[in-house]
Amino acid sequence: MTKNNQTLVIDNEEKRKKIYGVEVAYIALLGIGIAFIGWLVENGFRLFRNGVVDSRFHILPFISPYMSLPFVFHIVFGDADHIRIFKRFQDNSRKTVILSNVVSYLLLSLGVFVGEFIIGNMWDVFFGVTLWNYTKLPLNFTKFTSPITTFGFGLFAYVILKFIMPPAMKLIRGKVKYSTAKWISLILGTLIILDTVRMGAFIIFTGEAPHLWRWDTNTGVFTWLP
Repeated sequence: MTKNNQTLVIDNEEKRKKIYGVEVAYIALLGIGIAFIGWLVENGFRLFRNGVVDSRFHILPFISPYMSLPFVFHIVFGDADHIRIFKRFQDNSRKTVILSNVVSYLLLSLGVFVGEFIIGNMWDVFFGVTLWNYTKLPLNFTKFTSPITTFGFGLFAYVILKFIMPPAMKLIRGKVKYSTAKWISLILGTLIILDTVRMGAFIIFTGEAPHLWRWDTNTGVFTWLP
């Protein structure tokens, strides 16, 4: 490689949009993957609790809020051993690392609680639509939050932060070309966002959540819904 080519590569990398040294395209690509995993996890939870699997209000098998998780993890936490936003957790002592992991889990669980409480009540109060209902779960706090979902989904988020995101990000950055990650993130990310906008518009104008299909494992019936 000539000196000019080396300079060109360096210049191209410097033009990449990055957050704390990691390309936005790679973070977004990981977010798309987590949005798909989130769709599977939510349906797994419903399958275990009610014996039902459904579209989760979307056309595509992605739940868009989960796309933001890698950005939150990367910007706020950095990693579970050293929470980025707190200088208190930057040394490598065993006590600090353990405390950082405990606080990470508690913060993520708090985020689940606040998110479910605000989003659930927002759609219920302003549009009269109940997107989910936890009244059958023990110790539920309003129908939109419960200890099981708060700490259960908090654990799901913690596992991603601690064990999945670091190796996944390393793998993606090492195996996927930047241009490929950029275009996949742009195209698929746009489709997911449009799907979410469609869902929101449907709820606002019809007053109903857009279930497209449902499979009831208790009866074995698969139903396409209007």
